[in-house]
Amino acid sequence: MEATKFFSFGDQWNVVHFPEKPNGFAILIIGDVNHYVDEETSLWIQNLERFRLIELLCEQGYTVFYSNLYGRHWGSDKTFEYLRRLNAYMMRTVILNSRIHLLAEGMGALPAMKLMERTPETIRSAAFLSPLIDLKNYLQNEKENRVFYKRIITEIKEGYALTEGEDFSSVIDLFDLKTYQNTVPLKIWHATNRTNYPVRQHSRVYEAHRKALGHPIMLSLHMFEKRFAVSDALIRFFESNEHEL
Repeated sequence: MEATKFFSFGDQWNVVHFPEKPNGFAILIIGDVNHYVDEETSLWIQNLERFRLIELLCEQGYTVFYSNLYGRHWGSDKTFEYLRRLNAYMMRTVILNSRIHLLAEGMGALPAMKLMERTPETIRSAAFLSPLIDLKNYLQNEKENRVFYKRIITEIKEGYALTEGEDFSSVIDLFDLKTYQNTVPLKIWHATNRTNYPVRQHSRVYEAHRKALGHPIMLSLHMFEKRFAVSDALIRFFESNEHEL
């Protein structure tokens, strides 16, 4: 890795990891609920497994960047718009291929899917790690934990700028898979013992949806403890989608 640069763009902190020998391609990481970036560090730097994955990607020549992205955003349109602007900024300031790879973990799949649907011309491929796909189903499961559920609803209303008494059901409808018709190349690695986002309620559902569209995805299952042991397969997947510039 040649260098790591922290920068403020808009009202959020971001970080970009530059490779010593750039291959011209960039990877945008979109993190889960515990993801963060501040002016001097990030979750992906503090966590040894995550940082090793970034090092391996940089060793292969990838420029890797990601944002604090408003914290627990739950895929709000504000995060989509921010990522769209951030990507455009990166294209203006760094010499990169105009189509990027996405690497989304957990909740990060929600804005990633919006990018794939609304700006497919900017996305080369996407890789998901134990993604949250079905927000409605997830909220239904969390209702039993009243304190946690109430906090999530508050976060969703804040993320989507809803008033206190405004119904958030219309927000949930935005993530109806029927509205997603994109065919961006996608592979999912899902931990079978990841209880937050059970594979049968999330990745399997999206797998069936894409199969019905005639553009199936690749789904690989593993144990949660091995979630970052997929680096070689991840790199091979990205490389397989780089034949057309």
